[in-house]
Amino acid sequence: MVSRLLPISDPFRSRPSDFSLALVVFFSSLLGLCALGLCAAVVSDTPLGAPILLAVLSFTLTMVIIRVTSGGLDLFNPAVIFSLSFALLFVIRPIYELRSSSFGESFLGLPIPATMGKAVVVASFGLLFFGVGYGMPLGKTLGQRVPPPSHIECPTFFKGRIFVVFFISALGFASLVASHGGLAFLMSLWAGRSPEVTLALRSSSGYLYLAPLAVTGISVWIFAIGVRARRKLWIVIALILMIYSDIAVLGLGSRSYFLPQILALAMAYYLVRNRRPSLSALLAAVVVVFVIGITLPRVYRDTQVNENGLTSAWSTSVDVRQSLDDFLLGPDTAMVDALAFEVDAVPERYDFTYGATFVNALAKPVPRTLWASKPRSADEELNALLFSSSYERGTGVAFSVFGEPWLNLGWVGEILVLSTLGIAARALYEFLQKNRANAAAIAVFAVCSPYAFVFMRGGIGVDYFRMAFALLPLLWVLRGVAELRFGPSRSAGLPQP
Repeated sequence: MVSRLLPISDPFRSRPSDFSLALVVFFSSLLGLCALGLCAAVVSDTPLGAPILLAVLSFTLTMVIIRVTSGGLDLFNPAVIFSLSFALLFVIRPIYELRSSSFGESFLGLPIPATMGKAVVVASFGLLFFGVGYGMPLGKTLGQRVPPPSHIECPTFFKGRIFVVFFISALGFASLVASHGGLAFLMSLWAGRSPEVTLALRSSSGYLYLAPLAVTGISVWIFAIGVRARRKLWIVIALILMIYSDIAVLGLGSRSYFLPQILALAMAYYLVRNRRPSLSALLAAVVVVFVIGITLPRVYRDTQVNENGLTSAWSTSVDVRQSLDDFLLGPDTAMVDALAFEVDAVPERYDFTYGATFVNALAKPVPRTLWASKPRSADEELNALLFSSSYERGTGVAFSVFGEPWLNLGWVGEILVLSTLGIAARALYEFLQKNRANAAAIAVFAVCSPYAFVFMRGGIGVDYFRMAFALLPLLWVLRGVAELRFGPSRSAGLPQP
């Protein structure tokens, strides 16, 4: 079921007026003053109520900025996804914790510091400047200047490049499986997380483990043009490729890998048809994703809880009250708790890194087999410093998108990084608006936009590589489109939007 209530806005028809831009500046300045006033207060022990109120204000005004500058609140806009993710992690989670009898007792066996309020303020401050960055004209200019992918709606012309990507991907993953015991290791991957599997993956190159993800973007592109051309064979091929891309992560319950892929397919379906989900479809999707996409993988991957396989995991997952408690009180959404530990320790006990972790993130593409002493990511550094016991066991927590900027430059880092991310989100959305009839552009947007939640929950330096792994092979295949340079006579028989 689809709805026409949320059409894609026309960028040439919905330009904000001077009054609207002035309104954006006014509200941004107002929120900035509120944030700065409360920031000084939370250095000491401040009740959690005021920071939550600031978070609600920050979320509301950021949505106002998005609404005014983009002409609407598009559910697929990465800025909207980013803001809703903030509301879940830094508004709903703290409120849910407050009503819990165990609030403030411990986190990973350690007493929670009295800086959770400050953590919420840091996140609210960051979201404010994300909104300010989104409202700046620079993102719009960049998005409209990016050249669109060549518009050819037939993947069979590029089966050679598609096969090369698939072959290299399969070869890489097969070498990982063969080097750790063959079929037995593959079965252990599908059986849930275990210390043996964790150790094997840690000792292997990420290129081998992530290799199947290389076909993700290509799958979304084939799916998009299959839906537009109503070619069932292309849709089936796309779904088969998507299932293959998850071969290494489904059993491990790595939801930050496969949930963006599912959302990418859903976005491509609606964007090709120039529609948005109806309210009933959206509510149904939320329930299905929560039970099957979030709770079931989390229960199934825990080999200590999941003793009887999928049946036992399913019976546990459909316990709604328990699942909700586990989700909103457990590590899945514990970014505010982890950030509280970080702002308590940095810079009081550990100095700022002054950009070092972002430099380290640039080294992520270099295989550890070639650079054994490759620096650790910000999450690894923080887990090793703050949660050493769990880190030594191969587990850890995420500190949200606000964690790494704070580790590097504190308040200044939040301003610089989050405003830049806001500019990037605006550029991506304007790119879609300009090229909304182009299936390749739709595929590029659909691959990238769902990662707004992944970045909010994890961080840019930690998670950008997996998005690049899904996107870059697609761009290489689309590069072949440009090189073919077909004229009108060669493309006349192709399905047109």
